[in-house]
Amino acid sequence: MLIRWATEADLPALHTLAADIGFDAGFITHTKSSIVTYEALTAVDYMSNMCMGFISFSREHNTIKWFAVAEEYLHKGAESRLLKTALRQLNSSSEVTYCKEFTNRTL
Repeated sequence: MLIRWATEADLPALHTLAADIGFDAGFITHTKSSIVTYEALTAVDYMSNMCMGFISFSREHNTIKWFAVAEEYLHKGAESRLLKTALRQLNSSSEVTYCKEFTNRTL
């Protein structure tokens, strides 16, 4: 598995995942800005080149904004790798919060 910055080429996979888990239009709207500011990561399966999951965060607010992993990739390490990589981008000396309505797994 590869954890990398999400790009606009990942938007179709991200939108499919978002629709599958019921994220609303507000989620879709802010996706591009997270990608542009390098505040969105994706986990990609090496073998299939499929997007396993996504995470977005805000450095300014020290927040995990959204976090989702496709059902078929749960418990295969994508959740922990995405979260650990995102947390390295945030301020560890301050409280990290998360936006519950845009997270499909309990952090």
